[in-house]
Amino acid sequence: MSAVYAAVRAHRPPSIPPTIKDPDLKDLITKLIVHDPKKRLGGSESGLQAVETVMGHAFFRGTDWERVKRKQLTPPHQPNYSFEGDTSNFIKFSGIPPFIPASHSSDDDTGYLTTSPVFFDGF
Repeated sequence: MSAVYAAVRAHRPPSIPPTIKDPDLKDLITKLIVHDPKKRLGGSESGLQAVETVMGHAFFRGTDWERVKRKQLTPPHQPNYSFEGDTSNFIKFSGIPPFIPASHSSDDDTGYLTTSPVFFDGF
């Protein structure tokens, strides 16, 4: 069992790898991996307010969200992949096959999905 998985199962936040030096990134990760969803960054809010809280975190300072929305930024890392569901860039942690949801698009003009996707609709 991995150390991260064990920490999550024990309701302890996993430690941030020492290779991550940026204090804002450490803070963002720490606030996103809180076990209780309501205590996570943006977790006590709903909808766009929660999204704006995460977007307003210091790690994202200087991010031009309009350019992100229009897909006009080049990501700092572009992983190689062979097909849409390729998970070869992720650490294999179990024999459980990956969950790949059906494609979803924004249901309003914000670029964000504002309703919960229905993964088992018509099952």
